[in-house]
Amino acid sequence: MGDWRTVYDSEAIVKRFDERQKIVGIAADERDEAVLTMIPFKAEDTFRLLDLGAGMGRFSHKIAGQFPRAQITCVDGSEKMLQAAKDRITENVDQFSFVCADFGNASWIESVSGAFDVIVSTGAIHHINDARKWMLFAEIHGLLKDGGFFINGELVRSKYDVLNAKYYDDIWASYIQEKTKEVLGVQRLIKDVRERMYEAMKREGDTPATVEDQLEWLREAGFKVAECVWRHYLIAVVVGIR
Repeated sequence: MGDWRTVYDSEAIVKRFDERQKIVGIAADERDEAVLTMIPFKAEDTFRLLDLGAGMGRFSHKIAGQFPRAQITCVDGSEKMLQAAKDRITENVDQFSFVCADFGNASWIESVSGAFDVIVSTGAIHHINDARKWMLFAEIHGLLKDGGFFINGELVRSKYDVLNAKYYDDIWASYIQEKTKEVLGVQRLIKDVRERMYEAMKREGDTPATVEDQLEWLREAGFKVAECVWRHYLIAVVVGIR
């Protein structure tokens, strides 16, 4: 199994990340909208939000556009991705703080201070194994205020192999094939697309969890509410309320 650090903490991925997301980011805009919709505040409210696995700041920038008074802490384990986030965010810079910390290690919580009203993550937590996800959910619970929301928009898998084959080999691979032609002007056989897709997942250490497991882990972590609020085949938004 690979490791996300070998991929995401590199100049090469930073240079082509936005282009890459246009190719592989199935239902990304719809997922983001679902996450934004679940943030339990109005546009004029002041609150503290942590974006876990913020990467190049794409989603943090969306949050700031909708909630201009939110104080946003961007956490990511890649210094290069965080630097790109700082470069991307050129307006209302006082609204943001940036923390380089790897949430794959429990020591990451020592890098952030205070309690948060909302913690969000989009397309990041599947890079750690299930045992670490279970621990991370408990750490997130500890960082939230009472009534605080954890909103996770994430790559998932089904507990049924037949559906995983449909989601990944058919729906996602066909989407990537179409977007590769649209964005890069390259026509690839679906067999080649699948091989590249699974090679990338292995290289990055991807271990998507089922929605059912995530809901169970949230409840075990102490969340009073745990619910899947949106799903598109292999992408889901799961919410925990402390």
